[in-house]
Amino acid sequence: MMYHYVREKESWTGSVPISPDDFRAQIIWLKDRYEIISPDEMEKATDKPKCIISSDDATKDQYT
Repeated sequence: MMYHYVREKESWTGSVPISPDDFRAQIIWLKDRYEIISPDEMEKATDKPKCIISSDDATKDQYT
């Protein structure tokens, strides 16, 4: 799952923003259905399908 910006709606800029509440709901949904892993864990055996969460471009403003 890839995200661009997570921020409050009144400050939406950039491409494909998502609010913190919607982001939180999506992460909960993902955790219920997938094993959230890091790229280093691709070979890890899991009971559920695997999911990696990333941020497109990963510029400093997206990280903070």
